[in-house]
Amino acid sequence: MNGINTQYRDRVKYTLYHNQLGETIIEEPIGWEDDDKEYVRHKKYHGVLTKLSNSSKYIENGADFINTVFDTYGINEEITLKKEIRHPYTDRWVLDYEGVIDLSKWSSEGFTVKAKFNSSGLQTLLKARESEQIEIERTTTLDGKPLSKLDTHEIEMKGRKVYLESKFEEDTNVQVRTDVPGGNGKFYQIKNIFPLKISSKADELVHTPQEGMFEFEPNASHIFYGPNDRKKVLKISIKGSFTIKPWTVENINSDEFVRLNLFVYKDGNYNLKIGHTVYSDPSPRSTGVRRASFDREIDVVLEEGESMCLCFWTGADLGGSTFGGYGYFRHEFLYPKIDMVIQEDSSFPNTNTKVVLAHELVDRLTNIITGKKNVVHSKYLGRKALGYQNDGNGALKGYACGHWIRGFDKIPERESNKYKPFTTSLKDCLEDLIVTENVGIGIEKKGVSEKLVIEPLEEFYINEVTVKLPYQATNVKRKVAEKHYYSSILIGAAKGWDNEEAMGLDEYNTQSNFVTPITRIKNEFRRITKYIYAPYAGEFIRRKQKLKFPNLDHKNDKEIFPFALTKRGGKYTQRTWHDDLDKKPVGVYSPDTAYNLLYSPVNLLLKHSKFIAGSFIHHLNDVLSFGSSKGNTNLSTKKRYRQEFAENKDIQCSKLGNPLFVPIEVEFEHKFDFLLKEQLEGTSIINGKEVKNIYGLIEFINEKGDPERGYFQSLKPKGKGKWKLLKAYEND
Repeated sequence: MNGINTQYRDRVKYTLYHNQLGETIIEEPIGWEDDDKEYVRHKKYHGVLTKLSNSSKYIENGADFINTVFDTYGINEEITLKKEIRHPYTDRWVLDYEGVIDLSKWSSEGFTVKAKFNSSGLQTLLKARESEQIEIERTTTLDGKPLSKLDTHEIEMKGRKVYLESKFEEDTNVQVRTDVPGGNGKFYQIKNIFPLKISSKADELVHTPQEGMFEFEPNASHIFYGPNDRKKVLKISIKGSFTIKPWTVENINSDEFVRLNLFVYKDGNYNLKIGHTVYSDPSPRSTGVRRASFDREIDVVLEEGESMCLCFWTGADLGGSTFGGYGYFRHEFLYPKIDMVIQEDSSFPNTNTKVVLAHELVDRLTNIITGKKNVVHSKYLGRKALGYQNDGNGALKGYACGHWIRGFDKIPERESNKYKPFTTSLKDCLEDLIVTENVGIGIEKKGVSEKLVIEPLEEFYINEVTVKLPYQATNVKRKVAEKHYYSSILIGAAKGWDNEEAMGLDEYNTQSNFVTPITRIKNEFRRITKYIYAPYAGEFIRRKQKLKFPNLDHKNDKEIFPFALTKRGGKYTQRTWHDDLDKKPVGVYSPDTAYNLLYSPVNLLLKHSKFIAGSFIHHLNDVLSFGSSKGNTNLSTKKRYRQEFAENKDIQCSKLGNPLFVPIEVEFEHKFDFLLKEQLEGTSIINGKEVKNIYGLIEFINEKGDPERGYFQSLKPKGKGKWKLLKAYEND
């Protein structure tokens, strides 16, 4: 057989497998001895992957098998390729590598077939579809396979207290004149809107009123507040002045008055409930021009449906037989000045929302993308209810979309249902976990299947020697690992803090940047999630419940809102400062109703401290200098067993703790034989846990004959064996 090296025929075995055609041992591919296998740590996810590139051509039964699958099922079909070799001591067949043939790269020439080989079928599927926006409640996978019902949980949202402050000033473009003619000795009155315009708006029920004059009931254009959505108490401060210029004052019998009044109206028909006098002219019958000033604070209890307006109000008993018919009580109100402030310590009744927990969210997305069930393995996100031994530290994290928070649901499925489904991508979900939980992600063989493994990043950099290279390394080279030196840090959330409604300056879950002591390299440590962790954004959309706002289109309806949860009385609920902090946080409004506190920029930075600390091992007395933030920088939190940190303060580099590694790359050559392969691909028990050796420290003998350690970065095993490590931090 042309191209087959017969001396290796009994030492190497290739097998193809297809789920419909079964398994077959094939003739050795042409060029198989040129396999260029490489182990590489993923730059973003930190898991170690096996890469394989070769120019093998499949012949005879191998070519026939591949062609049959290609002709019958097309380019999407999966063929597993398994390479086995004889163990050098036991002479038994052992697995060398296993992967998937990519039929999208299929080609044939004569009787031979070429097709690209991927070491991980799961990786190939995920990479192809990780950016797709997916509705997680769909009933089929992207390949049309049926899906089980999405597993969700219901939580009670107690909500976030909100301080609302809206301000009005005068509108000098409006001229105000009240005209009260009357006769027959009867009482006549008129009201005219005080010229207001909004200077700042925190409450969406605040409006700029239109100019207008009316006798008894106003219309909707005259209202500056309302209609009210629920019972509340408003504190209204009104301070200002205006000039009273009588226009015509004659034939007055009695009961004359000139006032500025705050009126409360009961319902949509604007029936008067109560009037609060802001200013009353002590000499209403006077014909002289005079200046009026006012300064009042009024607590107004508003029921649902009620509204308010601010009016000049004039009235008198006019005309009659004594004066020969008509009387007149007309005024102009000039040069208005006003500073009106509406304040509310605002709360909203508790509501419920459903959430999907983190493990189920990732598992659902991978199931939809790959068509495979139970692909995710994560002790960190897992729970006993899912078959894990314990509940992981990241297990109680829930995700909701805006419409879930508002009380919308997919059922009933009909045209009138305006439901907007929970939609996200696997890429955005994994990036969120990287930013907010500091996890690493790898693809590992678990028995005969592949698993997407998600664990804390430290489990991908284990500070124990798991592999010892037996011989002295040669051709040792060292260089600065520039990608692990950071001149600046940008961390937090991409959105949610830019709300237009209120409290933007009090929002703490925003994004902040820090400038580091590193000046020779320009490299940003960037960790930004696309999901919304901002409690105020969550609160404002929560207040738009479907029951009262079934047709409202809110800007955050399709956004994803994560929540740190705890379990009380068998039910999930939002974590507050009592769950995570030693003491009440300071520098934030209503700390008792604050949540997601550990997702503030500084707290996120501290989660990543060990990964970035290597940049600053020579700058321990220097600081990460606070640059700027998009929100509240006055927040200070003290996590249990840790010192207090403020959002707007510099962080001394020594406070970051010991680094995982030193940013120095070490390259060398060392032979990679079968026994070393078994050691590198094997596992060890460390502190009662099974860990992959490739994630532990690799110890080698350096050019001086001394032992040296580092974390695995890459290995090209062919030939002399080319290794690359990231230097270990030695805590002297």
